[in-house]
Amino acid sequence: MKKALLAVLAVVIFHTAALAQQDPRLVGLDTFIEKTLKQLDAVGCAVAIVEKDKIILTKGFGYRDLDNKKAVSASTQFAIGSCTKAFTASIIGMLSDEKKLSIDQPVHELMPELRFKDPNLTANITLRDMMCHRTGLPRHDFAWYVRNRDANRDTFLHAIRYFEATAGLREAWQYNNFMFMAQGALAQKLTGKTWEQLVRERILRPLSMNGTSLSTEDMVSALDHSLGYSATKGKIKKEDYYYFNGMEPAGSIASSAKDMTAWLKLWIYGGKSNGKELFSTQYFGEATKTQMALSQPPPTAKDEVSGYGYGFGWFLSNHKGHYRVEHGGNINGFSASTSFFPNDSIGIFVVVNQDGSSVPSVIRNWIADKMMGLTYTDWLKQRVDAKLKADTMKVENSDSLSRKIGTRPAHMLDDYVGKYRDAGYGMLEVLKKNDTLRLVFGKDTMALGHFHYDIFKLENPDGDGSFSLKAAFETNFMGDISGFKTQSESTEMNKVFFEKQQAEVKMAAADLQKYVGEFDLSGMTIKMFISKETLRMFVPGQPEYELAATKANEFKIKDLEGFSVRFEVTDGKATAAYSIQPNGTFKATRKK
Repeated sequence: MKKALLAVLAVVIFHTAALAQQDPRLVGLDTFIEKTLKQLDAVGCAVAIVEKDKIILTKGFGYRDLDNKKAVSASTQFAIGSCTKAFTASIIGMLSDEKKLSIDQPVHELMPELRFKDPNLTANITLRDMMCHRTGLPRHDFAWYVRNRDANRDTFLHAIRYFEATAGLREAWQYNNFMFMAQGALAQKLTGKTWEQLVRERILRPLSMNGTSLSTEDMVSALDHSLGYSATKGKIKKEDYYYFNGMEPAGSIASSAKDMTAWLKLWIYGGKSNGKELFSTQYFGEATKTQMALSQPPPTAKDEVSGYGYGFGWFLSNHKGHYRVEHGGNINGFSASTSFFPNDSIGIFVVVNQDGSSVPSVIRNWIADKMMGLTYTDWLKQRVDAKLKADTMKVENSDSLSRKIGTRPAHMLDDYVGKYRDAGYGMLEVLKKNDTLRLVFGKDTMALGHFHYDIFKLENPDGDGSFSLKAAFETNFMGDISGFKTQSESTEMNKVFFEKQQAEVKMAAADLQKYVGEFDLSGMTIKMFISKETLRMFVPGQPEYELAATKANEFKIKDLEGFSVRFEVTDGKATAAYSIQPNGTFKATRKK
Protein backbone atom coordinates (compact mmCIF):
# COMPACT_ATOMS: atom_id res chain seq x y z
CA MET A 1 0.00 0.00 0.00
CA LYS A 2 2.80 2.40 0.91
CA LYS A 3 4.64 1.70 -2.37
CA ALA A 4 1.46 2.23 -4.36
CA LEU A 5 0.84 5.55 -2.62
CA LEU A 6 4.39 6.69 -3.33
CA ALA A 7 3.97 5.71 -6.97
CA VAL A 8 0.79 7.78 -7.22
CA LEU A 9 2.50 10.73 -5.58
CA ALA A 10 5.42 10.42 -7.99
CA VAL A 11 3.03 10.51 -10.94
CA VAL A 12 1.27 13.61 -9.54
CA ILE A 13 4.55 15.38 -8.89
CA PHE A 14 5.87 14.49 -12.35
CA HIS A 15 2.64 15.63 -13.97
CA THR A 16 2.68 18.97 -12.12
CA ALA A 17 6.34 19.57 -12.93
CA ALA A 18 5.72 18.75 -16.57
CA LEU A 19 2.84 21.16 -17.04
CA ALA A 20 5.16 24.12 -17.68
CA GLN A 21 6.80 22.20 -20.51
CA GLN A 22 3.47 21.36 -22.15
CA ASP A 23 2.91 24.98 -23.15
CA PRO A 24 5.67 26.31 -25.42
CA ARG A 25 4.94 29.86 -24.28
CA LEU A 26 6.35 29.07 -20.83
CA VAL A 27 9.73 27.70 -21.88
CA GLY A 28 12.29 28.99 -19.38
CA LEU A 29 9.77 29.66 -16.59
CA ASP A 30 11.40 27.34 -14.06
CA THR A 31 14.80 28.88 -14.61
CA PHE A 32 13.40 32.39 -14.41
CA ILE A 33 11.56 31.73 -11.13
CA GLU A 34 14.57 30.06 -9.52
CA LYS A 35 16.70 33.03 -10.55
CA THR A 36 14.10 35.46 -9.21
CA LEU A 37 13.94 33.74 -5.83
CA LYS A 38 17.71 33.77 -5.55
CA GLN A 39 18.28 37.38 -6.59
CA LEU A 40 15.42 38.75 -4.48
CA ASP A 41 16.33 36.67 -1.41
CA ALA A 42 13.06 34.72 -1.34
CA VAL A 43 12.63 31.23 0.09
CA GLY A 44 9.75 29.78 -1.89
CA CYS A 45 6.71 30.53 -4.02
CA ALA A 46 3.78 28.93 -5.80
CA VAL A 47 2.31 29.75 -9.21
CA ALA A 48 -1.02 29.03 -10.89
CA ILE A 49 -1.90 29.87 -14.52
CA VAL A 50 -5.23 29.28 -16.21
CA GLU A 51 -6.50 30.03 -19.71
CA LYS A 52 -10.27 29.86 -20.14
CA ASP A 53 -11.22 26.57 -18.48
CA LYS A 54 -7.77 25.00 -18.85
CA ILE A 55 -5.19 24.82 -16.06
CA ILE A 56 -1.88 25.68 -17.70
CA LEU A 57 0.25 25.34 -14.58
CA THR A 58 0.13 24.76 -10.83
CA LYS A 59 3.54 24.39 -9.29
CA GLY A 60 5.63 25.14 -6.21
CA PHE A 61 9.21 26.42 -6.20
CA GLY A 62 11.78 26.59 -3.42
CA TYR A 63 10.98 25.82 0.20
CA ARG A 64 8.00 26.25 2.48
CA ASP A 65 10.31 25.50 5.43
CA LEU A 66 13.89 26.61 4.81
CA ASP A 67 15.56 25.03 7.85
CA ASN A 68 14.04 21.62 7.25
CA LYS A 69 14.24 21.87 3.45
CA LYS A 70 10.55 21.13 2.92
CA ALA A 71 9.61 21.94 -0.66
CA VAL A 72 6.68 24.06 -1.78
CA SER A 73 4.01 22.10 -3.67
CA ALA A 74 0.98 23.17 -5.68
CA SER A 75 -1.10 22.37 -2.56
CA THR A 76 0.99 24.36 -0.06
CA GLN A 77 -1.10 26.96 1.75
CA PHE A 78 0.22 30.54 1.87
CA ALA A 79 -1.43 33.57 3.43
CA ILE A 80 -2.79 35.71 0.58
CA GLY A 81 -3.51 38.87 2.61
CA SER A 82 -5.64 41.45 0.85
CA CYS A 83 -6.40 39.13 -2.07
CA THR A 84 -9.13 38.19 0.46
CA LYS A 85 -11.00 41.41 -0.34
CA ALA A 86 -12.42 40.16 -3.63
CA PHE A 87 -13.93 37.19 -1.73
CA THR A 88 -15.61 39.53 0.75
CA ALA A 89 -16.87 41.87 -1.94
CA SER A 90 -18.25 38.88 -3.82
CA ILE A 91 -20.38 37.92 -0.81
CA ILE A 92 -21.83 41.43 -0.87
CA GLY A 93 -22.39 41.02 -4.63
CA MET A 94 -24.28 37.78 -4.08
CA LEU A 95 -26.50 39.40 -1.43
CA SER A 96 -27.14 42.24 -3.85
CA ASP A 97 -28.11 39.75 -6.55
CA GLU A 98 -30.60 38.28 -4.08
CA LYS A 99 -32.03 41.74 -3.31
CA LYS A 100 -31.05 41.44 0.35
CA LEU A 101 -29.26 44.76 0.12
CA SER A 102 -28.51 47.60 -2.25
CA ILE A 103 -24.92 48.69 -2.71
CA ASP A 104 -26.16 52.27 -3.17
CA GLN A 105 -28.18 52.41 0.03
CA PRO A 106 -26.58 54.24 3.00
CA VAL A 107 -25.02 51.48 5.09
CA HIS A 108 -26.15 53.16 8.29
CA GLU A 109 -29.74 52.25 7.38
CA LEU A 110 -28.80 48.59 7.25
CA MET A 111 -26.38 48.65 10.18
CA PRO A 112 -27.00 51.59 12.58
CA GLU A 113 -24.02 50.58 14.71
CA LEU A 114 -21.69 51.68 11.89
CA ARG A 115 -20.99 55.32 12.67
CA PHE A 116 -18.38 57.79 11.51
CA LYS A 117 -16.92 60.79 13.31
CA ASP A 118 -18.46 63.08 10.70
CA PRO A 119 -22.30 62.75 10.83
CA ASN A 120 -22.41 63.52 7.10
CA LEU A 121 -20.38 60.37 6.42
CA THR A 122 -22.63 58.33 8.69
CA ALA A 123 -25.70 59.49 6.82
CA ASN A 124 -24.38 59.07 3.29
CA ILE A 125 -21.69 56.38 2.96
CA THR A 126 -22.87 53.45 0.85
CA LEU A 127 -21.53 49.96 0.28
CA ARG A 128 -20.29 51.12 -3.11
CA ASP A 129 -18.17 53.74 -1.34
CA MET A 130 -16.80 51.15 1.09
CA MET A 131 -16.07 48.57 -1.62
CA CYS A 132 -13.95 50.97 -3.68
CA HIS A 133 -12.18 52.94 -0.90
CA ARG A 134 -13.74 56.38 -1.36
CA THR A 135 -15.22 57.02 2.11
CA GLY A 136 -12.75 59.77 3.00
CA LEU A 137 -11.02 57.66 5.65
CA PRO A 138 -7.32 56.86 5.24
CA ARG A 139 -5.92 53.49 6.30
CA HIS A 140 -5.79 53.81 10.12
CA ASP A 141 -4.07 50.40 9.99
CA PHE A 142 -2.26 50.86 13.29
CA ALA A 143 -5.67 50.73 14.99
CA TRP A 144 -6.23 47.10 13.95
CA TYR A 145 -2.78 45.73 13.29
CA VAL A 146 -1.58 46.09 16.89
CA ARG A 147 -4.86 44.95 18.47
CA ASN A 148 -5.00 41.49 16.97
CA ARG A 149 -5.16 39.80 20.38
CA ASP A 150 -7.57 41.97 22.36
CA ALA A 151 -10.25 42.82 19.81
CA ASN A 152 -12.98 41.37 17.63
CA ARG A 153 -15.23 42.52 14.79
CA ASP A 154 -17.54 44.45 17.14
CA THR A 155 -14.55 46.22 18.69
CA PHE A 156 -13.29 47.38 15.31
CA LEU A 157 -16.75 48.34 14.10
CA HIS A 158 -17.13 50.58 17.16
CA ALA A 159 -13.66 52.10 16.67
CA ILE A 160 -14.57 53.51 13.23
CA ARG A 161 -16.59 56.34 14.84
CA TYR A 162 -13.39 57.82 16.29
CA PHE A 163 -11.31 57.93 13.10
CA GLU A 164 -10.48 61.19 11.38
CA ALA A 165 -11.32 61.51 7.71
CA THR A 166 -8.70 63.18 5.52
CA ALA A 167 -10.90 63.78 2.49
CA GLY A 168 -14.52 64.37 1.74
CA LEU A 169 -16.84 61.57 0.71
CA ARG A 170 -15.97 60.39 -2.84
CA GLU A 171 -13.25 63.03 -3.18
CA ALA A 172 -10.24 60.71 -3.14
CA TRP A 173 -9.27 57.05 -3.28
CA GLN A 174 -7.86 56.02 0.12
CA TYR A 175 -7.30 52.36 0.95
CA ASN A 176 -9.03 51.27 4.14
CA ASN A 177 -9.14 47.75 5.60
CA PHE A 178 -11.85 48.65 8.12
CA MET A 179 -14.39 49.10 5.34
CA PHE A 180 -13.97 45.49 4.24
CA MET A 181 -14.19 44.28 7.83
CA ALA A 182 -17.48 46.21 8.05
CA GLN A 183 -18.76 44.51 4.89
CA GLY A 184 -18.20 41.16 6.57
CA ALA A 185 -20.03 42.37 9.68
CA LEU A 186 -22.97 43.58 7.57
CA ALA A 187 -23.20 40.28 5.69
CA GLN A 188 -23.38 38.47 9.03
CA LYS A 189 -26.10 40.79 10.30
CA LEU A 190 -28.25 40.33 7.20
CA THR A 191 -27.87 36.54 6.95
CA GLY A 192 -27.32 35.39 10.52
CA LYS A 193 -24.18 33.58 9.33
CA THR A 194 -20.59 34.58 9.99
CA TRP A 195 -18.32 35.84 7.23
CA GLU A 196 -16.45 32.55 7.52
CA GLN A 197 -19.62 30.50 7.03
CA LEU A 198 -20.70 32.61 4.05
CA VAL A 199 -17.35 32.35 2.25
CA ARG A 200 -17.13 28.63 2.89
CA GLU A 201 -20.71 27.86 1.81
CA ARG A 202 -21.01 30.26 -1.12
CA ILE A 203 -17.50 30.18 -2.59
CA LEU A 204 -15.11 27.54 -1.28
CA ARG A 205 -17.45 24.54 -1.41
CA PRO A 206 -18.99 25.27 -4.83
CA LEU A 207 -15.46 25.72 -6.24
CA SER A 208 -14.08 22.67 -4.38
CA MET A 209 -11.42 24.89 -2.78
CA ASN A 210 -10.91 22.34 -0.02
CA GLY A 211 -7.31 23.36 0.64
CA THR A 212 -8.17 26.96 1.49
CA SER A 213 -8.29 28.31 5.05
CA LEU A 214 -10.19 31.31 6.40
CA SER A 215 -7.96 31.93 9.41
CA THR A 216 -4.30 31.77 10.32
CA GLU A 217 -5.13 29.10 12.90
CA ASP A 218 -6.60 26.86 10.20
CA MET A 219 -3.66 27.49 7.87
CA VAL A 220 -1.02 26.48 10.40
CA SER A 221 -2.96 23.33 11.26
CA ALA A 222 -2.89 22.19 7.62
CA LEU A 223 -0.33 19.49 6.87
CA ASP A 224 1.03 21.38 3.85
CA HIS A 225 1.51 25.03 4.78
CA SER A 226 4.35 27.49 4.50
CA LEU A 227 6.33 29.36 7.08
CA GLY A 228 6.73 33.09 6.55
CA TYR A 229 9.97 35.01 6.05
CA SER A 230 11.37 38.48 5.55
CA ALA A 231 14.59 39.59 3.91
CA THR A 232 16.67 42.67 4.72
CA LYS A 233 19.88 43.30 2.78
CA GLY A 234 20.21 39.62 1.95
CA LYS A 235 19.51 38.40 5.48
CA ILE A 236 16.55 35.99 5.57
CA LYS A 237 14.60 35.87 8.82
CA LYS A 238 11.68 33.69 9.87
CA GLU A 239 8.60 35.78 10.76
CA ASP A 240 5.81 35.07 13.24
CA TYR A 241 2.38 34.49 11.74
CA TYR A 242 -0.18 37.27 11.97
CA TYR A 243 -3.47 36.22 13.56
CA PHE A 244 -6.54 38.12 12.40
CA ASN A 245 -8.95 38.55 15.29
CA GLY A 246 -11.81 40.59 13.89
CA MET A 247 -10.29 41.79 10.60
CA GLU A 248 -10.61 38.51 8.73
CA PRO A 249 -12.81 39.89 5.87
CA ALA A 250 -9.96 42.25 4.96
CA GLY A 251 -7.15 39.72 4.68
CA SER A 252 -7.17 36.38 6.52
CA ILE A 253 -7.54 33.83 3.71
CA ALA A 254 -4.74 31.34 3.02
CA SER A 255 -4.79 29.28 -0.16
CA SER A 256 -2.72 27.28 -2.60
CA ALA A 257 -1.88 27.45 -6.28
CA LYS A 258 -4.11 24.43 -6.87
CA ASP A 259 -7.16 25.95 -5.21
CA MET A 260 -6.73 29.40 -6.69
CA THR A 261 -7.15 28.04 -10.23
CA ALA A 262 -10.86 27.62 -9.47
CA TRP A 263 -11.11 31.22 -8.21
CA LEU A 264 -9.37 32.53 -11.32
CA LYS A 265 -11.61 30.54 -13.67
CA LEU A 266 -14.72 31.82 -11.84
CA TRP A 267 -13.71 35.38 -12.71
CA ILE A 268 -12.62 34.56 -16.24
CA TYR A 269 -16.13 33.17 -16.80
CA GLY A 270 -17.86 36.20 -15.26
CA GLY A 271 -19.12 34.54 -12.08
CA LYS A 272 -19.93 31.08 -13.40
CA SER A 273 -18.33 27.78 -12.45
CA ASN A 274 -19.18 24.57 -14.34
CA GLY A 275 -22.24 26.31 -15.72
CA LYS A 276 -23.52 27.40 -12.29
CA GLU A 277 -23.76 31.11 -11.49
CA LEU A 278 -22.21 32.15 -8.17
CA PHE A 279 -22.67 35.86 -8.82
CA SER A 280 -24.32 37.71 -11.68
CA THR A 281 -22.75 39.17 -14.77
CA GLN A 282 -24.09 42.50 -13.53
CA TYR A 283 -22.01 42.24 -10.36
CA PHE A 284 -19.01 41.04 -12.37
CA GLY A 285 -19.29 44.16 -14.53
CA GLU A 286 -19.50 46.44 -11.49
CA ALA A 287 -16.60 44.72 -9.72
CA THR A 288 -14.26 44.94 -12.69
CA LYS A 289 -14.91 48.49 -13.84
CA THR A 290 -13.52 51.71 -12.41
CA GLN A 291 -15.59 52.80 -9.43
CA MET A 292 -12.93 55.23 -8.23
CA ALA A 293 -9.84 56.61 -9.93
CA LEU A 294 -6.58 55.96 -8.11
CA SER A 295 -4.91 58.82 -6.30
CA GLN A 296 -1.63 58.71 -8.20
CA PRO A 297 0.13 60.56 -11.04
CA PRO A 298 -1.02 59.70 -14.57
CA PRO A 299 1.13 57.13 -16.42
CA THR A 300 3.94 58.24 -18.69
CA ALA A 301 4.86 56.93 -22.13
CA LYS A 302 7.58 54.79 -20.51
CA ASP A 303 5.17 52.97 -18.20
CA GLU A 304 4.53 49.45 -19.47
CA VAL A 305 2.16 48.75 -16.58
CA SER A 306 -0.01 51.43 -15.01
CA GLY A 307 -2.90 51.38 -12.59
CA TYR A 308 -5.80 53.71 -13.07
CA GLY A 309 -8.76 52.60 -11.03
CA TYR A 310 -10.31 50.41 -8.37
CA GLY A 311 -13.43 48.27 -8.70
CA PHE A 312 -14.87 46.13 -5.91
CA GLY A 313 -11.88 44.46 -4.27
CA TRP A 314 -9.85 44.72 -7.48
CA PHE A 315 -7.24 47.11 -8.87
CA LEU A 316 -7.68 47.89 -12.56
CA SER A 317 -4.63 48.49 -14.73
CA ASN A 318 -3.11 48.46 -18.18
CA HIS A 319 -0.43 45.86 -18.94
CA LYS A 320 1.12 46.80 -22.28
CA GLY A 321 -2.31 47.58 -23.70
CA HIS A 322 -4.06 44.60 -22.10
CA TYR A 323 -6.81 45.15 -19.51
CA ARG A 324 -5.74 43.61 -16.19
CA VAL A 325 -7.77 43.05 -13.02
CA GLU A 326 -5.53 42.39 -10.02
CA HIS A 327 -5.13 42.61 -6.28
CA GLY A 328 -2.05 42.14 -4.19
CA GLY A 329 -1.76 40.86 -0.66
CA ASN A 330 0.83 41.41 2.04
CA ILE A 331 0.94 40.25 5.64
CA ASN A 332 3.68 39.06 7.99
CA GLY A 333 5.91 36.69 6.03
CA PHE A 334 3.82 36.55 2.83
CA SER A 335 3.07 38.45 -0.38
CA ALA A 336 0.65 37.50 -3.14
CA SER A 337 -0.87 38.63 -6.43
CA THR A 338 -4.14 37.42 -7.93
CA SER A 339 -4.81 38.69 -11.47
CA PHE A 340 -6.76 37.97 -14.61
CA PHE A 341 -7.08 39.50 -18.06
CA PRO A 342 -10.79 39.53 -18.97
CA ASN A 343 -10.27 40.16 -22.67
CA ASP A 344 -7.60 37.45 -22.94
CA SER A 345 -9.22 34.86 -20.62
CA ILE A 346 -5.94 34.38 -18.73
CA GLY A 347 -5.54 34.19 -14.96
CA ILE A 348 -2.30 34.27 -12.94
CA PHE A 349 -1.76 33.68 -9.23
CA VAL A 350 1.66 34.06 -7.59
CA VAL A 351 2.39 33.86 -3.87
CA VAL A 352 5.71 33.98 -2.00
CA ASN A 353 6.66 33.37 1.63
CA GLN A 354 8.30 36.79 1.97
CA ASP A 355 6.55 39.94 3.16
CA GLY A 356 6.76 43.22 1.28
CA SER A 357 8.04 41.26 -1.70
CA SER A 358 8.26 42.23 -5.38
CA VAL A 359 8.56 38.56 -6.38
CA PRO A 360 4.83 38.13 -7.20
CA SER A 361 4.77 41.14 -9.52
CA VAL A 362 8.01 40.16 -11.27
CA ILE A 363 6.83 36.60 -11.95
CA ARG A 364 3.29 37.69 -12.82
CA ASN A 365 4.52 40.21 -15.39
CA TRP A 366 6.93 37.72 -16.97
CA ILE A 367 4.15 35.15 -17.31
CA ALA A 368 1.70 37.72 -18.72
CA ASP A 369 4.20 38.76 -21.39
CA LYS A 370 4.85 35.16 -22.39
CA MET A 371 1.23 34.02 -22.38
CA MET A 372 0.08 36.93 -24.55
CA GLY A 373 3.15 37.07 -26.80
CA LEU A 374 4.13 40.60 -25.77
CA THR A 375 7.44 42.41 -26.17
CA TYR A 376 10.27 41.39 -23.85
CA THR A 377 10.87 43.28 -20.63
CA ASP A 378 13.52 42.30 -18.10
CA TRP A 379 11.23 42.62 -15.07
CA LEU A 380 13.73 40.94 -12.76
CA LYS A 381 16.57 43.28 -13.67
CA GLN A 382 14.32 46.26 -12.99
CA ARG A 383 13.62 45.02 -9.48
CA VAL A 384 17.17 43.89 -8.76
CA ASP A 385 18.52 47.28 -9.85
CA ALA A 386 15.97 49.05 -7.67
CA LYS A 387 16.82 46.78 -4.72
CA LEU A 388 20.56 47.31 -5.19
CA LYS A 389 20.06 51.05 -5.35
CA ALA A 390 17.99 51.03 -2.17
CA ASP A 391 20.53 48.84 -0.35
CA THR A 392 23.64 50.74 -1.36
CA MET A 393 22.76 54.37 -1.94
CA LYS A 394 23.49 56.81 0.85
CA VAL A 395 20.14 58.35 1.73
CA GLU A 396 20.13 61.77 3.32
CA ASN A 397 18.36 61.34 6.64
CA SER A 398 15.95 64.25 6.90
CA ASP A 399 15.28 63.34 10.52
CA SER A 400 18.92 63.92 11.42
CA LEU A 401 18.80 67.33 9.77
CA SER A 402 15.74 68.41 11.75
CA ARG A 403 16.90 67.00 15.08
CA LYS A 404 17.77 69.56 17.77
CA ILE A 405 21.05 68.30 19.18
CA GLY A 406 21.74 68.66 22.91
CA THR A 407 18.13 68.72 24.11
CA ARG A 408 16.79 66.56 26.91
CA PRO A 409 13.37 65.19 27.90
CA ALA A 410 11.33 67.49 30.16
CA HIS A 411 10.68 64.67 32.63
CA MET A 412 12.47 61.83 34.30
CA LEU A 413 12.06 58.65 32.25
CA ASP A 414 9.94 57.06 35.01
CA ASP A 415 7.32 59.78 34.47
CA TYR A 416 6.64 58.52 30.92
CA VAL A 417 5.85 55.01 32.13
CA GLY A 418 2.19 54.08 32.07
CA LYS A 419 -0.75 53.11 29.91
CA TYR A 420 -1.98 55.34 27.10
CA ARG A 421 -5.29 55.07 25.29
CA ASP A 422 -6.99 56.40 22.17
CA ALA A 423 -10.68 55.59 21.76
CA GLY A 424 -10.21 54.26 18.23
CA TYR A 425 -6.71 52.83 18.45
CA GLY A 426 -6.93 51.17 21.85
CA MET A 427 -4.40 50.85 24.66
CA LEU A 428 -0.62 51.09 24.48
CA GLU A 429 1.87 50.86 27.31
CA VAL A 430 5.19 52.58 27.91
CA LEU A 431 7.68 50.66 30.04
CA LYS A 432 11.20 51.39 31.19
CA LYS A 433 13.96 48.82 30.74
CA ASN A 434 17.68 49.42 31.25
CA ASP A 435 17.25 53.22 31.21
CA THR A 436 15.40 53.02 27.88
CA LEU A 437 11.71 53.46 27.20
CA ARG A 438 9.78 50.68 25.48
CA LEU A 439 6.44 51.00 23.69
CA VAL A 440 4.31 47.86 23.94
CA PHE A 441 1.48 47.42 21.44
CA GLY A 442 -0.27 44.11 21.07
CA LYS A 443 2.36 41.41 21.23
CA ASP A 444 5.09 43.67 19.85
CA THR A 445 7.59 45.90 21.63
CA MET A 446 9.57 48.79 20.19
CA ALA A 447 12.21 50.99 21.78
CA LEU A 448 11.44 54.70 22.20
CA GLY A 449 14.69 56.50 21.49
CA HIS A 450 14.96 60.13 22.53
CA PHE A 451 14.90 62.38 19.46
CA HIS A 452 14.71 65.88 20.88
CA TYR A 453 12.84 67.69 23.65
CA ASP A 454 9.78 65.55 24.52
CA ILE A 455 9.71 63.73 21.19
CA PHE A 456 10.75 60.08 20.96
CA LYS A 457 11.29 57.93 17.86
CA LEU A 458 10.36 54.28 17.43
CA GLU A 459 13.36 51.98 17.08
CA ASN A 460 13.89 48.25 16.87
CA PRO A 461 14.73 47.02 20.38
CA ASP A 462 17.66 45.00 18.99
CA GLY A 463 19.14 48.18 17.54
CA ASP A 464 19.01 47.34 13.82
CA GLY A 465 17.09 50.36 12.61
CA SER A 466 14.59 53.07 13.39
CA PHE A 467 11.31 54.22 11.89
CA SER A 468 9.83 57.54 10.87
CA LEU A 469 7.05 57.24 13.43
CA LYS A 470 7.49 59.53 16.42
CA ALA A 471 5.67 60.09 19.70
CA ALA A 472 5.35 63.70 20.90
CA PHE A 473 4.59 63.71 24.62
CA GLU A 474 2.56 66.55 26.10
CA THR A 475 2.53 68.06 29.57
CA ASN A 476 -0.58 69.44 31.27
CA PHE A 477 -0.84 72.60 33.40
CA MET A 478 0.09 70.64 36.53
CA GLY A 479 3.37 69.57 34.98
CA ASP A 480 2.28 65.95 34.51
CA ILE A 481 2.47 64.01 31.26
CA SER A 482 -1.04 63.97 29.79
CA GLY A 483 -0.35 61.76 26.77
CA PHE A 484 1.37 61.70 23.42
CA LYS A 485 0.36 62.46 19.87
CA THR A 486 1.54 60.67 16.78
CA GLN A 487 0.78 60.45 13.08
CA SER A 488 -1.24 57.48 11.87
CA GLU A 489 -0.81 58.45 8.22
CA SER A 490 1.57 60.78 6.45
CA THR A 491 -1.42 62.91 5.48
CA GLU A 492 -2.86 63.34 8.94
CA MET A 493 -0.02 64.47 11.16
CA ASN A 494 -0.77 64.62 14.89
CA LYS A 495 -4.40 63.58 14.53
CA VAL A 496 -4.13 60.66 17.00
CA PHE A 497 -3.69 61.39 20.69
CA PHE A 498 -3.06 58.66 23.24
CA GLU A 499 -4.19 59.93 26.64
CA LYS A 500 -2.20 58.77 29.64
CA GLN A 501 -4.32 56.69 31.95
CA GLN A 502 -3.83 57.57 35.57
CA ALA A 503 -3.30 54.47 37.61
CA GLU A 504 -6.13 53.98 40.09
CA VAL A 505 -5.47 52.73 43.61
CA LYS A 506 -8.10 50.46 45.07
CA MET A 507 -9.34 51.73 48.45
CA ALA A 508 -11.92 50.13 50.72
CA ALA A 509 -14.87 52.24 51.83
CA ALA A 510 -13.56 52.15 55.40
CA ASP A 511 -10.28 53.74 54.29
CA LEU A 512 -12.18 56.51 52.53
CA GLN A 513 -13.98 57.62 55.70
CA LYS A 514 -11.20 60.01 56.69
CA TYR A 515 -12.00 62.18 53.66
CA VAL A 516 -15.76 62.39 54.29
CA GLY A 517 -17.10 65.73 55.48
CA GLU A 518 -17.81 69.34 54.53
CA PHE A 519 -15.07 71.69 53.45
CA ASP A 520 -15.26 75.47 53.14
CA LEU A 521 -13.95 77.12 49.98
CA SER A 522 -14.29 80.89 50.33
CA GLY A 523 -17.80 80.60 51.77
CA MET A 524 -18.88 77.75 49.48
CA THR A 525 -19.44 74.32 51.03
CA ILE A 526 -17.82 71.36 49.26
CA LYS A 527 -19.18 67.98 50.35
CA MET A 528 -17.16 64.77 50.30
CA PHE A 529 -19.19 61.58 50.72
CA ILE A 530 -19.15 57.87 49.91
CA SER A 531 -21.58 56.29 47.46
CA LYS A 532 -21.32 52.81 46.00
CA GLU A 533 -17.98 52.37 47.80
CA THR A 534 -16.37 55.28 45.96
CA LEU A 535 -15.50 58.76 47.17
CA ARG A 536 -17.57 61.50 45.57
CA MET A 537 -17.53 65.28 45.62
CA PHE A 538 -20.44 67.70 45.40
CA VAL A 539 -19.93 71.34 44.45
CA PRO A 540 -23.03 73.59 44.53
CA GLY A 541 -24.39 74.20 41.05
CA GLN A 542 -22.33 71.40 39.50
CA PRO A 543 -22.90 67.69 38.88
CA GLU A 544 -21.69 65.10 41.34
CA TYR A 545 -18.08 64.06 40.68
CA GLU A 546 -16.54 60.66 41.25
CA LEU A 547 -13.00 60.65 42.66
CA ALA A 548 -10.49 57.89 41.95
CA ALA A 549 -7.42 57.42 44.13
CA THR A 550 -4.09 57.67 42.30
CA LYS A 551 -1.74 57.70 45.29
CA ALA A 552 -1.82 58.34 49.05
CA ASN A 553 -4.33 61.16 49.76
CA GLU A 554 -4.54 62.11 46.08
CA PHE A 555 -7.49 61.60 43.73
CA LYS A 556 -8.25 62.41 40.13
CA ILE A 557 -11.67 63.77 39.23
CA LYS A 558 -13.12 61.36 36.72
CA ASP A 559 -14.38 62.88 33.49
CA LEU A 560 -12.48 66.13 34.14
CA GLU A 561 -9.11 66.13 32.41
CA GLY A 562 -6.47 68.00 34.44
CA PHE A 563 -8.52 68.25 37.66
CA SER A 564 -7.55 66.50 40.89
CA VAL A 565 -7.94 66.72 44.67
CA ARG A 566 -5.18 66.36 47.25
CA PHE A 567 -6.10 65.98 50.92
CA GLU A 568 -4.13 67.19 53.88
CA VAL A 569 -4.48 64.54 56.58
CA THR A 570 -3.74 65.01 60.29
CA ASP A 571 -4.28 62.32 62.92
CA GLY A 572 -6.10 60.11 60.48
CA LYS A 573 -8.55 62.76 59.32
CA ALA A 574 -8.57 65.12 56.33
CA THR A 575 -8.26 68.70 57.52
CA ALA A 576 -8.06 70.34 54.10
CA ALA A 577 -8.76 69.55 50.45
CA TYR A 578 -6.75 71.17 47.66
CA SER A 579 -8.58 71.46 44.35
CA ILE A 580 -5.87 71.35 41.70
CA GLN A 581 -7.09 72.81 38.42
CA PRO A 582 -5.49 74.08 35.19
CA ASN A 583 -6.09 77.68 36.35
CA GLY A 584 -4.67 77.23 39.85
CA THR A 585 -4.86 75.38 43.16
CA PHE A 586 -7.60 76.24 45.66
CA LYS A 587 -7.65 75.26 49.34
CA ALA A 588 -10.82 74.22 51.15
CA THR A 589 -10.64 73.66 54.93
CA ARG A 590 -12.73 71.23 56.91
CA LYS A 591 -15.70 72.74 58.70
CA LYS A 592 -15.86 72.23 62.46
